[in-house]
Amino acid sequence: MKLKLAGYQNKAGLLIIGLVMGCFGASNLSGADDPLQALYGTDYSVNGGLLRVLNSSPESIPVVTNFQAEPWPLASQSLSSYKPLQEGTYMISAATQKLTFELPARTAKTLVYTTSGWLELTVNQGIALDPGKCVVHFINLTTQPLSLKTSDGDITVFQSAAPNTLVSRKVNEVRIVLAAFNGDKKVWDYPVMYLQRSNSITYWVGEHESSIWGGVIPDVVRKVIKNNKVHD
Repeated sequence: MKLKLAGYQNKAGLLIIGLVMGCFGASNLSGADDPLQALYGTDYSVNGGLLRVLNSSPESIPVVTNFQAEPWPLASQSLSSYKPLQEGTYMISAATQKLTFELPARTAKTLVYTTSGWLELTVNQGIALDPGKCVVHFINLTTQPLSLKTSDGDITVFQSAAPNTLVSRKVNEVRIVLAAFNGDKKVWDYPVMYLQRSNSITYWVGEHESSIWGGVIPDVVRKVIKNNKVHD
């Protein structure tokens, strides 16, 4: 059964109808098309993958890697943008926590730094780019299963995300306000966001000493080409 969301107005005053929730499932790739390259642009190689880091600690950290010369500074409880890399074996460390990991081709991986170690989260490779949809990711770093719903609780995007997991699905383009819920209790409010088609967005929520924190970031900021000119 599909759920539909009431209409929202965009800045141009056009009515955006729906948020038609589709089902999970693998998408077929045609020819040489690659969903990650289509989503993240020509900087991404079909022989490589994408890597980003989420700092779940309450302190800013310098992340040291073997794929860049300078430390990668990351603010507390924040998520970096994706970095395209060739497939291979890599090393990453922060404070006393070190990790050697594999990055296969056509994989988008999120490494979560915690004070007790690293957590590896990989995007469901069956969630491919759809020109008419937005890919929504939800990372739950709390100790309880959480759902992602509209702020009023009426429409569910993810029914249940287990602790320390990343879940993904595709939705229609829409401007919307979402929130994380533990059962019927709202635990974190997100700002209004534009879920843009041919794009992806990540919501995350975590906890530290019983305090809840969260954030949201578009994975790609696309530029629109009109009349041969590039516009933000």
